[in-house]
Amino acid sequence: MRFPTINQRLASTALALLLTATSVRAERREFVFEVDVRVDNTGVVTKADVIAEITPEFEATLVKMVRSWKFQPGTRGGTPAVVDTSLSAKVIVDINEGKSATVVARYTGHGPRYLQVFPPVYPERGMRRGVQGEIILLGEIAPNGSTKTLSVHAAHVRGGKFAANLLSKSAMDAVRNWRFKPERIDGIAVGGRVLIPVMFSLHNGPVELETIIAPPAEDAARTAALKSATEGTHALALENSTGLEFISDDSQG
Repeated sequence: MRFPTINQRLASTALALLLTATSVRAERREFVFEVDVRVDNTGVVTKADVIAEITPEFEATLVKMVRSWKFQPGTRGGTPAVVDTSLSAKVIVDINEGKSATVVARYTGHGPRYLQVFPPVYPERGMRRGVQGEIILLGEIAPNGSTKTLSVHAAHVRGGKFAANLLSKSAMDAVRNWRFKPERIDGIAVGGRVLIPVMFSLHNGPVELETIIAPPAEDAARTAALKSATEGTHALALENSTGLEFISDDSQG
């Protein structure tokens, strides 16, 4: 089961080891980070905190790039407002043979983020039958960070309907107890709807999955974006609760 910390913790360590190695070959590495930001009523990022255990140098580079991003400010009662939110940033590191690296950060979305998660229990019957798959839940997040409602949005599994039901129940039992950090408008917490991916895997590597529960047609594109933009480890906001809109991320370090 995947959770949003592994790549983040390894990112800067891996980069440092690569750049200090005796022999370095050109390659590209990609990582996804979560960053808590404050965007003022003119659309300027005034605060950025990376939610990961990374080196101070790598963090400073990422913060500098995020603070250069431009937004259309959020609104409250039709008036531009200060928004506190959590955004996802895909960091692309291009390492050349001369032991230097070019770092680019790209915005991939914003909304409530995971604050406290508990791993689902892998059903014993599922393990015996080799059941694997991904369950995507639709959750309505309350302003206090709890989950108000929860339902199965999509199920891609190996093992048919039996597997889908088994894994869906385990995922929902766990996520009901998760806590989220809500967005805020002028300091006031707001709720929202998010897609929450939960992966059940018995081994590393690709597994052929069958779609047992398909997402609604109107949400299919956003569901696909969940995996491509966030690598399936982050929640994806289904609605804009703050009015904040991303404009540009023309940044490079």
